[in-house]
Amino acid sequence: MRNKKKIYRAGLIPYHLSEDSNTFKMLFQRPASHTFGGNTYQLCKGKIENNESAIDAAIREAQEEVGLFVPNIIGDIYSLGIFLGRTTVFVAEVNDPLLFGDPEPGIASTRWMTPSEFYEEGRLLHRPIVEAATRWITKNIVN
Repeated sequence: MRNKKKIYRAGLIPYHLSEDSNTFKMLFQRPASHTFGGNTYQLCKGKIENNESAIDAAIREAQEEVGLFVPNIIGDIYSLGIFLGRTTVFVAEVNDPLLFGDPEPGIASTRWMTPSEFYEEGRLLHRPIVEAATRWITKNIVN
């Protein structure tokens, strides 16, 4: 029996508050290839590389998969915890939902979604993560 090395991942969910700060949307991506989670929207995440922290990997993945510009982040990046056994997930508020670059070619599209929209159209495996993000944002950020 071979020893299989565990792969640790990190992900980031950018979110943006409405002008009245009573509602918010989160940004998700849909992979171009079905081999990366199917054709539904999901959070941006990926493998933590050697000598890379979870938060650095999460930011890198968001830059690659949704075109995040780091200066667009308001304040701190908050850890939601570890999901799916080995994936550390963070949330970060962004100032401008339009201030994003183009995602890498492996991404078919990106979309700002309310939690309800994600529950209807997002990747089933990621629903508990989005539920945790929704609880955190609602408790700590939304008026």
